[in-house]
Order: sequence, then C-alpha cells, then structure tokens
Amino acid sequence: MFLEKVIIGTVQFGLNYGIANTLGKINYTRGSEIIRLAEKHNISTLDTAIAYGDSEILLGQIGIDNWKVISKLPPLETNLESKVLEGKIYSLIQSSLRNLNIKKLYGILLHSPEDLLSKNGSQIYKTLIDLKNNKLVEKIGISIYDPNCLDLYLEHFDLDIVQAPFNILDRRIKEQGYLDKLKNKNIEFHCRSIFLQGLLLMNRSELLAKFNKWEYVWDKMENFASNNGISNLDICTAFIKQNTDVDRVIIGVDSKIHLDEIIASCNKDINTVPEIEIENDRLELLNPSNWNNL
Repeated sequence: MFLEKVIIGTVQFGLNYGIANTLGKINYTRGSEIIRLAEKHNISTLDTAIAYGDSEILLGQIGIDNWKVISKLPPLETNLESKVLEGKIYSLIQSSLRNLNIKKLYGILLHSPEDLLSKNGSQIYKTLIDLKNNKLVEKIGISIYDPNCLDLYLEHFDLDIVQAPFNILDRRIKEQGYLDKLKNKNIEFHCRSIFLQGLLLMNRSELLAKFNKWEYVWDKMENFASNNGISNLDICTAFIKQNTDVDRVIIGVDSKIHLDEIIASCNKDINTVPEIEIENDRLELLNPSNWNNL
C-alpha cells in the first residue's frame, strides 16, 4: 500500500516554513491531530532535523514511541580535533533522543554531506558507523540537493539512505540514472519536495508575479488537471506512485485537513501525469533557495 511509503515531514513543527503555508508553525494541538491521523492510516515514519527549530521537542511532547524517526545532523565543525568531533556528534544524537523521548533513531542523515569530504570526513563516517554498532541509529545517510554530487559519496561511503528532491518538475535524479544506481547498491531513496514547498499546489491567482516566467508550466498543469478532472495535488502524488524505485516519500503537512487531502489523493488510481520540460533556467525554479533572487 502506497501510504506505507509515506514519511511525515516535520519542518513545520518547528519553523514557519513553505511558500504556501498560511497557518504558520504547527502547535501541539495541530501536531497531535496530524500524528494521530497518520497512525490510523499506517503511516509510521517521521522526518525531522536538529535544524528544524524545536520540532524534535514538540514531537517528544506529542508522543511518538511507536514511530520510526529520521533526523539530520546540522553542518559540523570539521576543523575540530577528531575525538572532540566524535564527542560533538554523540552529544547531538543523545540530545535528539532526549528531545524526541525515544531510545534510538531509524536514521541519521547529514544535512551537509560535504562534511564527509572534509579533512575529518573519515572520522565523521567512522562515528556514524559507531552509532549504528551501538544501536543508537539503524541507518545512516545523506540529504542532498543536487544529484550531480552523488558519485562522490557512493564511491567512498557505504550509505543506507539518500534523500533528495524529486517531483513532477525535478526529475534529475532519475534522468541521470541515479535511481538505478541506488537500487543496485540497496540504498533506500527517500524523495522530498514533491510539492516544491507547496508551490505546485497553488492556484494561478496565488502565485507571485516572479513565477510568471514559468507560465507555460502552470498552464500545462492547470490544463491537464482540468481535462482529467483531477487536482494539482493528484498530479504530484500520482507522479511519485508511478516511480516504483522511490522507496519512501516525505510529505510535509500543516494540518489534519491537509493530511486528509493528501491521503485521499494517494488512494486515487491515476495512470498518467503530464510531461513537463523545464527550460535552461530550471534551477532557478527547482531550488527554493534561489527564489529570493527572482
């Protein structure tokens, strides 16, 4: 069942995040409603990060004993002496476990995987392996933005999880053959940004003028949705469902109502999605960190 692949993204549990987020940071009540509804639909994994404000603390207060939790280490001080760096990583993990009120993490990812390529990269990797051996984490991995960097890591490190953007517009990781590479190495692929921070779900009237340069994209999605009697949400979820090499999909939600809509969409049987070619300026659109410069 597809919903078993779903991971609840929790950046909004700790930060006011997302271009389409009108409700702001999630509070205890809304967070509890989301977690309890997800449980009813056999969704049992959470994605969080130390950098997500107080999301780990809020999740610990809500109670997630029976959940698998993936967290991420922030950028590390790679110039530290090796043993000090090791101690810092252990301290961060133990703090996360206390905040989350759980005994171990399903996964720990590096938010800045380039730390592995620093002079202390081998020490960082060794510490991650030690965390596995000591049963504080089950799996280790990296969170990336650009799939072009993947070969650097796959060649030198044994990873369990790779998290990267993948959506109806951003198909780079598949187009460049990395989904096959990950599958061949038995590495879980967790896709994120399937709604592109909610941009792909917004009505044309809600879009800021700076996104008008991609009018052909919004036209194609709007026409396809209208002609097929579906929504942009349905297009986005159907695209992921049709890509069976996706092991898990991270979906950020801001309310119980929002999660209900996503669950209903995931349960629909939709066989086609539009082919949308992005022009050479694609990275301006696909990487939200570029949006402030549009």
